[in-house]
Amino acid sequence: MQNSRFHSRRGTRSPVDDTKKLAILVKNTLLVLLLVALVVSLVLGIPAMRYRSGAKANFVERMVVECGDAQYYLGKLSNTGGSSTYAQLAKIRSEVYGIQILSETYGSLEGSGSSALVDDSVFSNIYSLIDTYYSQLLTSATNTSTALTQLDSALSDLLATLLAMQ
Repeated sequence: MQNSRFHSRRGTRSPVDDTKKLAILVKNTLLVLLLVALVVSLVLGIPAMRYRSGAKANFVERMVVECGDAQYYLGKLSNTGGSSTYAQLAKIRSEVYGIQILSETYGSLEGSGSSALVDDSVFSNIYSLIDTYYSQLLTSATNTSTALTQLDSALSDLLATLLAMQ
């Protein structure tokens, strides 16, 4: 009798044993999926973190170069109002515009709620000073040095702001 009882247990599986095996299988499957998700997030997340930390530095570095170029062209301006002066003034405006675009692009890449690196009022002021100097050149004003000095000061302030971000 003992033999038959032992034999019958071995031949049939109880529903409790199946439930335990199923629970272990589900638990192991979830553990494997969590480990795979962790590995994938690490593989994808580390480069994203590196980008984020280096992106601002790269944008600011490029903006500093653009600002330095604008100051270079400002130094080449003459008070004579010749055609080269207008070309230099256009180059300054172009460099300032490049800085503004870089600033806004960085703000856009950072996502909603982020603003540009440099406030738009700074650029509005510089554009206004460029326009003032241009108007003085067109009207053959005798004293353009004040506008030139103000433009130089505004570009120097912008450069100082950018350098402080590095």
